[in-house]
Amino acid sequence: MKIRGKLHVENLDVQMYEGIAELADKKKKRIAEELIPTFIIEEALSYYSELEKYEVCQKIKIFFSKNSKYTIKITRAEWFGLACCK
Repeated sequence: MKIRGKLHVENLDVQMYEGIAELADKKKKRIAEELIPTFIIEEALSYYSELEKYEVCQKIKIFFSKNSKYTIKITRAEWFGLACCK
């Protein structure tokens, strides 16, 4: 996942971004049992910004600023267990 410049995303990533956008658009208060990692929210914002879908970005920002209790601050590497232990 490259955040700056052209985005190179996998199909699974796009599905997650679409899920984040749908969640924010429908303003659901009931979310899956797991918390949503902040990295995927940030990546979704970058993805939709690249596509110039600024209304989607705004909905995502508003939803998660009002519902931060549904998030967990974590990186992609930490989430998928790729962080190197030194």
